[in-house]
Amino acid sequence: MPGTTRAGSYRDVLLLPHALRTFVPALVGRLSYGLLPLSALFTVHQSTNSFATAGAAVAAFGLASLSMPLKARLVDRFSQRRVLPPLALLCALGLALTASARTTNATLLVLLVGITGLFAPPLGPPMRATWRLLTEGSDLKQRAYALDAICEESLYLGGPLIAGLLISFWSAPVALNCAAVLMVGGTLGGIAGRQPGRARSGDGRRRPGGGPALRRHLPHGR
Repeated sequence: MPGTTRAGSYRDVLLLPHALRTFVPALVGRLSYGLLPLSALFTVHQSTNSFATAGAAVAAFGLASLSMPLKARLVDRFSQRRVLPPLALLCALGLALTASARTTNATLLVLLVGITGLFAPPLGPPMRATWRLLTEGSDLKQRAYALDAICEESLYLGGPLIAGLLISFWSAPVALNCAAVLMVGGTLGGIAGRQPGRARSGDGRRRPGGGPALRRHLPHGR
């Protein structure tokens, strides 16, 4: 019964020491990226009454997110614990400022959202690097990566739905603020849940799970 075996495999992954308290907050943080596009789009449109400006703002955020490899190098050098929380806090601050902006200046809003994207924390690659450590000495590594990929794809599918509901029942700025809260809460919770010493992936001593391992996982997403 392959279904039973597969379910058991994922359960075994989640029962690994420190797995649940690290993985669940990491998913919460990554959910913020599922909410962001629609939330930012309609927030900027609400301020400027222009979908062209709103689309440019979302594109600016995406373009700025191309700095992910640089931020991964910072994690390699200084550790997840030192790099990810400040990035998440600065990015969330930018999202909150965008949500509360009362300006109709299109250029200012596009710049604000673009600069915010520069601080978007790379939450996916550090978690996958952490899986490598959590599954060390077991045969669960590939199952852990598969679980991570399935959950991440589900978040990117469900995130726009959640954003749409928040926009429908409340407003786009509320949805954008929710994304900011999820980003900070997930990042800080994930860092707190990591085993001390293992959160220091990629400090100058190249401990397992940081350095080249983090960059190997970078192409798989945020």
